[in-house]
This record gives sequence, C-alpha cells and structure tokens, in this order.
Amino acid sequence: MTLIGIVLLVVGWLFHHWVERRKFYRRDVLGNDIHPSYGGMLVTRLLESVAGFIGGTASLVGFLIVAYQALKYFGFLH
Repeated sequence: MTLIGIVLLVVGWLFHHWVERRKFYRRDVLGNDIHPSYGGMLVTRLLESVAGFIGGTASLVGFLIVAYQALKYFGFLH
C-alpha cells in the first residue's frame, strides 16, 4: 500500500513539473505567453488545468496513504 502512495506522489510531482516546464518554455524574453492562436491558448490552458488537478489530487492521495501507513507502522493507529 505504501508503494501505491509513493507512486502517486511521484506521478503528482511529474504532472506538476510537466505543466510548469511547459509554462516556462512558452514565455518569451519579456515574460509574455506565446500561443499560435486564441483556440490554441484555450486548449493549452484547459489541458494544463486538468493535468494540474490530476497531479494535485494524486499528490494529496499519495501523501495521505503514506502518512496513514506511517502512523499505522509507528503504532498511533490500530
């Protein structure tokens, strides 16, 4: 069960890293977002929002699983 929690933490971090990396490389020298079109911007933002939500949820669930297993291991829970 702890392995599932660790995997979810890693998956959540990877999603977060992927979104932030895309945001970084999409900016020009002045810090403005560069998009090929308005529709492309909407699709990109939707995709990154969904990926951010999935990554955040996976990280939270993974952390809760690992914390539960740690509390159980140290005898705080039965």
